[in-house]
Amino acid sequence: MFDRNDENSEIKINSKSRLTPLIGVFLILVAVGLFVFFARPVGRQVGDLQANVALKTQELNEMKQKIADMDSAKQEYGLTSELQRMEMLRSIPVGLKQDGAIEDLVALAEENNVYFTSIGFGKGSTDKQKIGSLQVSAGFEGTYEDLIEFLRDLEQNKRMFKVNSISVQLIDTDVIGFKRAVFSLAMETFYQE
Repeated sequence: MFDRNDENSEIKINSKSRLTPLIGVFLILVAVGLFVFFARPVGRQVGDLQANVALKTQELNEMKQKIADMDSAKQEYGLTSELQRMEMLRSIPVGLKQDGAIEDLVALAEENNVYFTSIGFGKGSTDKQKIGSLQVSAGFEGTYEDLIEFLRDLEQNKRMFKVNSISVQLIDTDVIGFKRAVFSLAMETFYQE
């Protein structure tokens, strides 16, 4: 510190201890030690993670290239349309088979707590060569929720049905908040001639 006794005297610097430089050296050694024990392993982990990210990015790019190659092969060889055509033909039986259509509708109705009230058939026409159409009009009774489930199952059915129109009439029942629905569907199913 500075020690000043009077105006004409010289300024004297007193050193309190020689310990100050040793503390500085000690702090530098502690900082180096902390760096060695903590920062270097974290640096290695970061390096490993960066290498892993680079590897995964390369794998992702390879997969994207494979997908692009497959898409171009589908377009080039017409695989998409052929696969769709094969799947479509599996859902269209050979021959009219009205009894098969009735059996499918009865099974779907039973699975979904829907009751048949009426069913009617008529021959339709299509613009596709060697594919015929069977018009189906059917009346059902159940709840609205049953109708929704019935329609979902009809979409998933092995035989293709196309619903052209739906008519629903809700009927109140004696049970509070419970409504029955009478609904009729105009559908079309297809067959190979």
